[in-house]
Amino acid sequence: MPPQPAPNSPQPQPPPYPQPPPGQAWGPPPGAQVPPGATSYAGYGYGPQPAAAPRTMPGPWLWLALLGLVALLVGLSIKEDGSRGWSLEAWAGFAVVAALVVLTPLVGSALKLDERRAWMVAAIGFAGLALYWLLFVLPSISRNTSFLQTLAVGFAGLALWLAPGRPTPP
Repeated sequence: MPPQPAPNSPQPQPPPYPQPPPGQAWGPPPGAQVPPGATSYAGYGYGPQPAAAPRTMPGPWLWLALLGLVALLVGLSIKEDGSRGWSLEAWAGFAVVAALVVLTPLVGSALKLDERRAWMVAAIGFAGLALYWLLFVLPSISRNTSFLQTLAVGFAGLALWLAPGRPTPP
């Protein structure tokens, strides 16, 4: 057990805030001038703050991707010749997920993806949507619902082309 101090002996008190090294003082050097427009001395943790980056609206690629998703959902939901596109349960779900993946550039920073990587993920989503179209929509292209699903693939392709992060050709 550590030794206990005497009941009436003074106890060392820690300083209420950090102290500068002995012989030095914190703050600006003597005679420093406050820059115009600053509220205090810049470089010492006080002063003008950098302006916040302006918020920008997503470009037309977002609207095209959303139109593609809506066209796909409507095309899968309309009943034609006694069935809906949702009758292909797993493949219809695959197509919807692929259409959602095309929206990756919108949330890429939240997923810690840079623009180029987010675009690549969106390209994989578009490839999945195109595969669905090739396997299930193209064989029944004469149906009205096939037209909507074809529009969905076209909108998704245009959205991918216009999305940020697309590699530039050499």
